[in-house]
Amino acid sequence: MLMSINAQGQQTKPVINSLSHDKWASVGDASISDNGMYMSYVVNNEPLHQCTLVIKQCEGKWEKKVTPCGLGIFTGDSKSIVLLKPGDSLVILKLGGHHETTIPDVTEFKLNASKDASWIAYRNRRNEVVLLNIKSGLHKSYLGVEEFQFSEDKKKLILKVEYNATEKGEMIDLVNLADIKETIIWKGNGLKEVNYNATCSRILLLISNKSDNWNSIWCYNEKRGLFMVIAEGDNRIGNTAEIFSLFPIGDENRYFSFNTRRKEETSFKRVKSTMNLWSYLDERLKELPVKHNDIFSMDINLLDIEDSTIVKVNGERERIIGEDYNNDVLLLERRSGDGDVCEEGWNDSARIYYVLKFMKKGNEVTLGYLKDIVLPVMSRTGRYVVFFNRKLKGYISYEIATRQYHYITEGVKTNWADYCWEDFNAAPRGVAAWQDDDDFVLLYDKFDIWRVDLKGLNHPVNITNGFGSKNDIVFYLGLRSRGRYVVSENESLILNALNLSDKKNGYFRKRISELGDPVLLTMGDYIYQLINNKYTVNKGIYPIRATGCEKYLVTRMKANESPNYYYTSDFKKFRQLSNVYPEQNYNWYTTELHTWTRGDGSVGQGVLYKPENFDPNKKYPIIFQYYEKLSYSLNEYILPEIITSGCEINIPTFVSNGYLVFTPDIDYEIGFPMRGALEAVTSAANYMSHFSFIDKSRMGIGGCSLGGIETNYIVTHSNLFAAAYSASSLSDLVSAYGSIPDNQSANTQGLLEFGVMRIGESLAKNPSKYIENSAIFSVKNVTTPLLLMHTTNDGLCSFSQAVEFFISLRRLRKKVWLLEYTDGSHGVQGESAVDLSIRIRQFFDHYLKGLPAPIWMTQSRKEQLKRDSNGFEVDSTSLLAQ
Repeated sequence: MLMSINAQGQQTKPVINSLSHDKWASVGDASISDNGMYMSYVVNNEPLHQCTLVIKQCEGKWEKKVTPCGLGIFTGDSKSIVLLKPGDSLVILKLGGHHETTIPDVTEFKLNASKDASWIAYRNRRNEVVLLNIKSGLHKSYLGVEEFQFSEDKKKLILKVEYNATEKGEMIDLVNLADIKETIIWKGNGLKEVNYNATCSRILLLISNKSDNWNSIWCYNEKRGLFMVIAEGDNRIGNTAEIFSLFPIGDENRYFSFNTRRKEETSFKRVKSTMNLWSYLDERLKELPVKHNDIFSMDINLLDIEDSTIVKVNGERERIIGEDYNNDVLLLERRSGDGDVCEEGWNDSARIYYVLKFMKKGNEVTLGYLKDIVLPVMSRTGRYVVFFNRKLKGYISYEIATRQYHYITEGVKTNWADYCWEDFNAAPRGVAAWQDDDDFVLLYDKFDIWRVDLKGLNHPVNITNGFGSKNDIVFYLGLRSRGRYVVSENESLILNALNLSDKKNGYFRKRISELGDPVLLTMGDYIYQLINNKYTVNKGIYPIRATGCEKYLVTRMKANESPNYYYTSDFKKFRQLSNVYPEQNYNWYTTELHTWTRGDGSVGQGVLYKPENFDPNKKYPIIFQYYEKLSYSLNEYILPEIITSGCEINIPTFVSNGYLVFTPDIDYEIGFPMRGALEAVTSAANYMSHFSFIDKSRMGIGGCSLGGIETNYIVTHSNLFAAAYSASSLSDLVSAYGSIPDNQSANTQGLLEFGVMRIGESLAKNPSKYIENSAIFSVKNVTTPLLLMHTTNDGLCSFSQAVEFFISLRRLRKKVWLLEYTDGSHGVQGESAVDLSIRIRQFFDHYLKGLPAPIWMTQSRKEQLKRDSNGFEVDSTSLLAQ
């Protein structure tokens, strides 16, 4: 790593650039042995463009590294790990020692990882599949195997075999591991899919008759053998339906489901990346292309294996969102007609219903409309459906056996809204878990967790004792390993906790049956995991639990500490297991949480990103970046990359190269969202400009999507900023209201009325709100140079919005450039991302650092085409005003 020397002769760390992006190391793919004594993880990009597998003791010093890394799986007895070295061999490594058994020339393997099982199946370079007992040494080879897999109960090996008899064919071979006996359950041609239950007592086959061009489904049953259950052309699914996929089978289910669709051609063309530059210096506008869409419909069908009856579960306007264990009762979301989902608020044909469908009796019960109820969830046994009623502002249970509704949170005075969604179209956090007898459910309010009687006979109990609400802490169940979230009465719950004020994250413990506050385990300036937080990208992971004991792997990060693995058994003490910190080799960033009073008297929060080598005696250019509430990223480790999320500046890269970045939170008023954005960003700029290290003459702003819409509005209502960047945005809510973005079947009304734009009313009912929130009507006020980016085929914000804004600014001779990328949708990647990152950096470097402008900013497109140039070269003679 090359270090640089500053003016004082001091050694400094190198800055982050596109070359360092490619070298960045990170950890991933962790697992822990069943007894919790050993773990493994992968270090990506170490060595460069490769990876290393690390296996180590959780509480000891033993460690083994394998490069290049490959697949590693612990055996069920926690005594060995089976490793596949890419292009090399299979290694069975004894944990804690050095003994290895090597099997050369292995290309893939599967491990039967139950505690008592000791079977491995692997494929060698001779294309044999070998079944090996690693304890006894017993082995058997199979030829012509295309696919192989152990059953979920670890008692069988399923082989898909290609054979040559009089003509080429396939077969499904079932190997019983107890005696290595084989059962051939099917032979033939055209096998497309195989699905089976945990014990392989039932196996489903999707088979294509290639000569006649139709598909059929066959079922193998241990009692009945093999039989065909349905074929295309059957009136039960429609003469024009094509069967194209199967769903997994449950052990106890008498039903299975499969997909059908209308037979029609669909085509999706991959477009090569092109960037079209639109400049205010151009004499003539380019022509706009015409777009076309192709779509197809899909149905889900349920087939009763016992009597072969078929029920079409959903048509083009339905989907399954819940079911009981036996698929006897299904919970469906159904649209009443062909209306667009975004028109649900006014179009009767777009209304969403929630429906219970009883498969045995064939009847239905409608629970209610989406407008009135949200988050319907079926209990694990199928006894209840629980949903939130917007009118009552509480939870209702529907008891399926008695068909009775119960108002189960009556009398509870609390805020049920999710903290991430409470400012518009408020939605609750919903069900946390079901109690194991299905008589009680755990429900989240904004902060705490309630134990609620599903019949409504007992008053709800706040099991976290209101501690979350009192201390501004949001609790979630901290462990995901519960399957369908089933808890017992005396269970001690691990709770994930996030403090909304200072953004600290950690864990508490609470026993359901005990009164009192949750017990603090750990809280700190880290991110372990931010569950369901929509504002952060790097949210962390759920703890990884050892199957046989209460021992866990967690990840932990800070803004200046990359995510690494830690081991814990009590969530109080954490032993660090990985040690990968690539940021230590570069001029990285630090974060500070700032709080100030806005001009309207409200309190604002935001995060200031400063370089590691920050000098308080210097004056820095600063960029304000925003999207709703980014202060939750205070402790987030942001990965250095070319472009963040396909359209945002990458904060680590900009900060490393001498910029400060500030991310202010925005509070929105329904109907006037842009007022909130303007107040939040301008007040943040005024607040930051009082710091001596801020160059207030060189402040920039930028955002993508909603952030881009806000940028457009801010530059038309403020002259505080020296440069602005806006990507994938809207500028005219009036014209956008009736538009249909590329490759979409729905218009933008829903996005504007009850989506992120938060207008809250239709254009016809209150046009003044749409006009006030539209930047296009105030273009004459713009003094800030503006760089626009948009993709030709944006699926959320029509490209015409960028063109409309650009044309209006160009007419007034405002300094504006539009970067149109013909690939991507609502963001770019690959070559286009590289191109965009260079142009954004050059744009801000010119206006915020005073560097010479590149020729793409100083010359028209016609002049650049003559030179066959991308325009990145610096125009040292430029007189472009700054």
